[in-house]
Amino acid sequence: MEKVLIWPAQYPLLLKGLAEQNGAFILDALEAWPECQTLTDEQGVESTILPPIFYLVWLKPLDPFEACHFQHIDEYEEEHRAYTEMLISHFNQAGLDHQAIVLMLIQRLAQYSQINAQLSCVTYPDFFELLSDKSMTDVILWNIQNGVNLSPEQLLICWREDTLKAPLKTLLPDCLQNLEETTKYLLTQTNKEEPVFDLLSHLIDADEVKNLMEQALLNLITSEQVKQVDLIEYIKQGATGSLKDEFGKNAFMYAIEQGFVSIVEQLIDSQDLTQKDEQGNGMMHFAVLSNSSAMISLLFNHGCKAKVVNEFGQTPYRLALKHGAFIAKKTLEQHGIKELSEGEQYNKIRLVHLFVAIACFAFPLQLSLFFSDTFDYKSESVWLFSILSIALVTLSRKIKRGALYPVKRHPWSLKLLYVKAYLSTSLQVMLSLLVLFTVLTS
Repeated sequence: MEKVLIWPAQYPLLLKGLAEQNGAFILDALEAWPECQTLTDEQGVESTILPPIFYLVWLKPLDPFEACHFQHIDEYEEEHRAYTEMLISHFNQAGLDHQAIVLMLIQRLAQYSQINAQLSCVTYPDFFELLSDKSMTDVILWNIQNGVNLSPEQLLICWREDTLKAPLKTLLPDCLQNLEETTKYLLTQTNKEEPVFDLLSHLIDADEVKNLMEQALLNLITSEQVKQVDLIEYIKQGATGSLKDEFGKNAFMYAIEQGFVSIVEQLIDSQDLTQKDEQGNGMMHFAVLSNSSAMISLLFNHGCKAKVVNEFGQTPYRLALKHGAFIAKKTLEQHGIKELSEGEQYNKIRLVHLFVAIACFAFPLQLSLFFSDTFDYKSESVWLFSILSIALVTLSRKIKRGALYPVKRHPWSLKLLYVKAYLSTSLQVMLSLLVLFTVLTS
């Protein structure tokens, strides 16, 4: 589709009025200026008329080989074309370059027409982008200093100009159209090629910048087709990935789940590796979901526990079996994490509590033999029962701490049995020491 920019017949009169500072000519040209709009004819040709200020940036219609988006076509006579050429040549001979001419004309135009009003009715081309393409930083700065408010996109265009950064800092945030929209836009534009955190620091305070970075990092890592390289700049600027969403998951958890090893390596030192999401999933659960051997090993190397149980009673190993994450399962086994079948698990639990129960009832039996009138081996029985109880309690603790012992919640009655076993063993040891002392002193 062909796009044409129409230069209205009133432009030479406007240019003449601005050059000669003739207010009557300027007002006549502005009053007769056609409506700014874009029309499409039957052949599909789009014809656009812009506000006067845009034409002043070009000064005269571009030749076909110079034009990009628009083909420039004027509607005025040959004598007016000659006058325009002559006027520009006159300014050049007076030592004014293109930017100086444009700045002078726009300053004069601003006395008769509001710049903001002219720019507000145009969506394309962007006035500041047009000035930036032509390296007219003086014109950009004058417009900002004289009340033209910047959209988020325009602010970023101006900030890319090194010569504008220093003066812009003194004008921010008063020169913006909307501060909140600008900060949100800048965060979406952040990438490793063009960081804008220094710009944000001039708009809002440091704590708010940090909160926005945390939110932006969380939003980015939960978006589709996110890449690790997109996240690095946020982390470099201090984002820790600690902000949680409605599911109780933060960016660090999502990074683990997606297998972003380099991201996790940069964040892991500032994380609490015991934290869980709303479903009770720990860090190793998310590592299992990534099915990444490197991720699981990284967490193990930083002391992350692999026997955490979520709200569904699943350990990371059980979760690996459920999701068919065979790489994760194999890696857990390489680190000594392997779980038994349900029947084998209960057999192991039963064995541990059998040992504990024997140790628990050994003390009453020991006392009954010790105070029996018919039993002659009292001292020997005390020492034998004490050794047996210590051995059973030690063996039960060893089995319980073993890699294959199931992670299950035990009823309070079994916990009470453990307390009684430790108490019974302690009393047996005390009795053994007392008997030994008696034997030695006698």
